[in-house]
Amino acid sequence: MEKIDGAKRIGETWHYYKRVPKRLVEAYDLPEFKRGTMGTKDPDKARVLARAMLAELDDLEAKLDSVSERVKVFGDLSAKEQGQLERDIDQNIAALPPDQRQLLQKAGGAMQAIRDMEAHDASAAFMTGAVGADYRLKDDLGEEYDPDEREIDEAADESFLALQQKKGEAYRGALSAADVIEPDASATGLRALLDKFCDAKGYVNTDKIKNKTRGQYEYAVRRFVEYHGDVPLADLTRKHLSDFAADFLKLPVSSRKDIRPLAFRDAVRIADREGLDRVSVRTRDQNLMLLKALMSWAAGEGHRVGVDPWRGYNPTVAKQKYSAQRKKKKHVFTRDEVKAVVVHASKTRDANTVDFWGPLFGAFHGLRLEEVAQLRVGDVTTEEGLLCLSVTDEAELQKVKNENTFRTIPIHLGLVEREFEGFVTRRRQAGGDMLFMEAERWGGALHEIAYDGQGRYGTMYGSRFARELGKLNIKGYKVGYHSFRHAWTDLARNAGINPEQRRALAGRDSDADDYRVDGIEDKYGHGFAISVLADSLNRLKPLD
Repeated sequence: MEKIDGAKRIGETWHYYKRVPKRLVEAYDLPEFKRGTMGTKDPDKARVLARAMLAELDDLEAKLDSVSERVKVFGDLSAKEQGQLERDIDQNIAALPPDQRQLLQKAGGAMQAIRDMEAHDASAAFMTGAVGADYRLKDDLGEEYDPDEREIDEAADESFLALQQKKGEAYRGALSAADVIEPDASATGLRALLDKFCDAKGYVNTDKIKNKTRGQYEYAVRRFVEYHGDVPLADLTRKHLSDFAADFLKLPVSSRKDIRPLAFRDAVRIADREGLDRVSVRTRDQNLMLLKALMSWAAGEGHRVGVDPWRGYNPTVAKQKYSAQRKKKKHVFTRDEVKAVVVHASKTRDANTVDFWGPLFGAFHGLRLEEVAQLRVGDVTTEEGLLCLSVTDEAELQKVKNENTFRTIPIHLGLVEREFEGFVTRRRQAGGDMLFMEAERWGGALHEIAYDGQGRYGTMYGSRFARELGKLNIKGYKVGYHSFRHAWTDLARNAGINPEQRRALAGRDSDADDYRVDGIEDKYGHGFAISVLADSLNRLKPLD
């Protein structure tokens, strides 16, 4: 007898015969078995009917995996499945950005938010045709009216229409983000674009690590959407960005937990009321740069048709006196400050820790904080008979700023004389992975330096270093570990080190050191010999 999945022949007639998955039985109150005559003796027709029945069951099961699909059939679900759906919705809402989460919570939940969205959409649809309708009718009937009154009434109606549209879109964006409703493909905004952009660029969060770059993009998009709503990409204009840029400077600078999650205008109101400090032009420009990068990618990848409206935009900045600008130049350690920091760390810190060696690498090499903190034991090698250090991104969680940052450089004799090689040997014999160790808080046991929630190794040391500067009464605009790098650059300039060699030692590109070289020539050869770099590096005497 011929076998057909989902069907059984009884006598000469084919019948439906399929056990319904338990999940569907419980969700939709379906019978445990699908039975009944197909009304045919033809096996080919029975096969078609069976496939259709199986496809229907598969479709029902797929809908149970989608929150938005279950919302559509909420009334058909069992009480148990309705409860599960509500829990899934609550979980999705909890994961939303603060503004969207607060919007849905304020509405009283997703279901009420859907009703509110539909009410705003209906109101907007009505007003679309109603703006000016009374006065057009008066025109047709030849009735007289005050033109100023018409202008005022129509402006009020248009404002009400815009408000209803904006509120409807805000609910639609939040509900789509929570998977409560399906997104409108024609109305993709920056939020949906952000996910595609970050996935393409590899800015991905994991269970252990939150990608810092993704977080920066998320913040910029969050503030923009709070300000304008999640406007469809096709509708975004240069004016959207310029208005946002102007008002961004009204946001407060605050680490207070009650202010961080506030929506854009709520945060501004608190700042006005309490007289809080506002964000800097530099912070504003960094966020604009991220938004412009998103739009550029959208245009390049075809997510937005036409030209990039934000390309080339730069906000107008009031001209300042150079004396005022210099006050906001990052602090550069003086020679005496470099000595004070190194001496203090050498006397007070364990010689196995980053707290001990970090200031030395800052003084003698001008390394970046993360370059020092993320070093592995295996990054210390011998090249051309000289002790060397590799700044690389080869190990897990290691990062470099750019291609020029990736480099192998000789160790300064000042570190060799302080028994750095012996320290490395001890770490290697101990089976260490990370080169440096650090202590638990308040002077606890030593352990290998650990990364933070964004996968960065220098965060905790950077905080400790800042506190040590306070103890030494070293103050200045944005003073910190990077002040070593500025001091090292001045030291190298004054020592007459060739600009290309400074660049190779510091891991900068040509423009960053105000020295432009031939871009084609840069691609030839392997760079300077280690011995040549060592001769130049050892001319520096930061502690003399």
